[in-house]
Amino acid sequence: KTFFVYLEERHTFQEVYSMARRLARVLIERYKMKRSDRIAICARNSPEWCLAYMAVTLLGAVVVPMNSWWRGAELEYGLQDSGSKLIFVDQARFQHVAPYLAEQDIEIVMIRPESETGFSEFYSLLDRVDPLSDEEIEQLGVGPEDNASIMYTSGSTGKPKGVLSTHRNIINALYTWKFVREINEILRPELVEENPKYQPAILANVPLFHVTGSHAQFLASFISPRKFVMMYKWDPEKALELIEKERISVFH
Repeated sequence: KTFFVYLEERHTFQEVYSMARRLARVLIERYKMKRSDRIAICARNSPEWCLAYMAVTLLGAVVVPMNSWWRGAELEYGLQDSGSKLIFVDQARFQHVAPYLAEQDIEIVMIRPESETGFSEFYSLLDRVDPLSDEEIEQLGVGPEDNASIMYTSGSTGKPKGVLSTHRNIINALYTWKFVREINEILRPELVEENPKYQPAILANVPLFHVTGSHAQFLASFISPRKFVMMYKWDPEKALELIEKERISVFH
C-alpha cells in the first residue's frame, strides 16, 4: 500500500520502512549516533522529514523537530537548548543557521539542497546501505520508557520550552485516538463504510514540527494503514485537487 505521496513521488509502506532502517544504520555507523543522542530536524514537510523521525527513534536517539518558521537566533537557541549532535536541514533553513553551525560540532545532513553546501545529501547517504535487520534493531534495546522526542512550545510567554516524550507517551496517544475513533464507530455505525473501495488517506495541512502534524497525522497513519499526502506548501487550490485525486478521507 502507498504510504507517502509528495509532489510526483510515491512511496509504499515497505519502501518507507526499508529507507528508515537504512538511514538508522547510516546514523549509527557513519555519524556514530547512539541511544539518547539528540538529533534535530529543521525543514518543511517532506518524506525526508518523516524518514528522519523514524530512523532517529528507531535507533533510540531523541528526535528534535524544530519550528521551520524560526530564524537565526531562534534556531541557534533550539540547537543549543536541545544539545543536538546532528541536524537534518533543508536549503531555506540552512541559510539561516549556517553561521552558527560553522562554529559548532554539529553534523549536517542536507534535505533537497538547491546548491552545493559541502555536506551530504539525504538520499545519497542511503546508496548501497543495507537496512538494519530485526535482530540488529532488537539488540539496540530501545524500550517504552526511553525518551523519543523533544517538541518545542510556541514560547508565547518567554523562550520556547522543550517538551520531552517517551516512546510510551507517544504510543499511548496514538492508541487513545484509535480507541476514541472505534467508540465513535460503535455509537454511529451509519458512518462506517463497509469494505471501502479506496485506501484511507489524509492530507497534511499543518507543519510536521507541530504535534498535530507529527502525531495525529503522520504517526497515526501507521495504524490505519493510511496514505499520508504532503504538499510543498499550503495552496487551497492544490489541496482541493489532491483531495479529489488522492481520495482524501481525513482532513483536520
